[in-house]
Amino acid sequence: IVLPANGGIVSSLPQLTGTTADFPGINPGVVNNVRLRIKRNSDENYWNGLGGWSGTPVDLGAAQGVTVYTSTFDMAGVNLPTTPDLTSGVSYYITSSGRDNAAGGGNTEAFGSPRGSTVTVDKVGPDTGFQAPLDLAVLSTLNKIRGTAVDAIAGVTAPGQIEVAIGELSPGAGCWNGLVAGGTFTLAGCPIYYPITGADRAGTLAAGVWDVNVPPLTTQYTYRVWVRASDGAIPTPNQSSAAQTSTVTFSYNTSLPGVALTAPASLPAPGGNRSTAFGVSGTASETFGVAAASVAYQEGDTGMWYDNIVGTFYSVVPVWTTTTLNGSAPNYTFTTIPPVPAASTGRNYNIVPKAIGATGLEAVGGANTIKWDTSRPLSAVGV
Repeated sequence: IVLPANGGIVSSLPQLTGTTADFPGINPGVVNNVRLRIKRNSDENYWNGLGGWSGTPVDLGAAQGVTVYTSTFDMAGVNLPTTPDLTSGVSYYITSSGRDNAAGGGNTEAFGSPRGSTVTVDKVGPDTGFQAPLDLAVLSTLNKIRGTAVDAIAGVTAPGQIEVAIGELSPGAGCWNGLVAGGTFTLAGCPIYYPITGADRAGTLAAGVWDVNVPPLTTQYTYRVWVRASDGAIPTPNQSSAAQTSTVTFSYNTSLPGVALTAPASLPAPGGNRSTAFGVSGTASETFGVAAASVAYQEGDTGMWYDNIVGTFYSVVPVWTTTTLNGSAPNYTFTTIPPVPAASTGRNYNIVPKAIGATGLEAVGGANTIKWDTSRPLSAVGV
C-alpha cells in the first residue's frame, strides 16, 4: 500500500493506491489480480465497498473498483469509505493480496503482510485559546498576542497552521490589514484571518503556545481578536470549528485619568482656613474605569509628607492613603478623612490627589492648600 501511507493521520480516504511485483526476479509472472481489505481496528469490522461495515472479512476486488495496472493498482474513490463512514480517533488497517498469472490458477499472496498500511482518522480541528491579553482587559501597552493551539491526534506543529484576525469594536469598526509596520484597520468584513507567520507578523509556536506581533493600536479603542488553527491531517487539514475558534476582547488606552479635589477649598478661598476636623473629597474620571483614588498630605513649611504608620509628617516622599471610591466608568467620586494636624498658630498643609486608571496608569492632580490654625484670637477692651 502506497497511499494512504502507513502510520499516517488522515481526515478522509479519497484514494487508495499500491504497487505490485512478482517473484522470482528472473522470468517473473504478472500480477493481474489484487484484492483489498479495510479493517476498522476498534471493532474489527470490514468495509464492504457498498457503504457499510461487516463483522466478517470482506475481500474488495474488481467488482468494488480495484484496478490493476502493469506495476500498480488503485481503488476507485467512489467505493472507498466516505468521511462520514470513518470515525475520528479510530485506526484502520488496509492490507492487500496479489495473485499472479502462473498456470493452474496463479499464486496468491496472503493478507496481513507488513506491506499493508495502518492509518488513524482525525476529523476534528484544533482547540485554540488566548493567554494574553485576557478577555475584557484594559491595556496601555501590548506588543504580543499569545495563546494556545492544541490538536490531540494530528497535532499543530508549525506556526503557519495558526491564523489570527483583529478588528475594531468601538468607536471604529475596521478590520486589520495584516501588517505590523504600516498596519491599519481600514478593511471591512471582520474577521479577516492571516497566518501568524508572513509579512512582519513574526509569529512563533513552541510547546503548543503561539505568539504574534501586534499592529499599532488607537488609544481609547476596543478591539476583538480571533484565532483558529489547522491540524496536520492529510489530505485536507481539519480547521478549528466555530466552537473551537476563540475570541478575546480588550481595550487600549494610553490616556491618563483625570483627578481633582472638590473639598476642602484651597487658599486663598475663605474655606481654606481650618481649625477643626474636616473631610476630603474629589472626582476622578477615565473612559474605561478608575481602579483607585488616593491622597497624600504634605506639611507646607518642611515639605515632609504624612506617614500613616509613624503617625506624623516623617516621609520625604508622598505616602498615599486609599480613599473610598464610588461611581462607574467614566465618572467617579472619592472621599476620605485626613489626619488631624497638631495644634498650630497657622501652618499650611498641601493635600494632593492621585487616580489610577484601569490600565494602571497614574495621574497626580493639583494640590489644595489649607491653613491649620487652632490658636484663639486675642482681644482687649480699652477704657
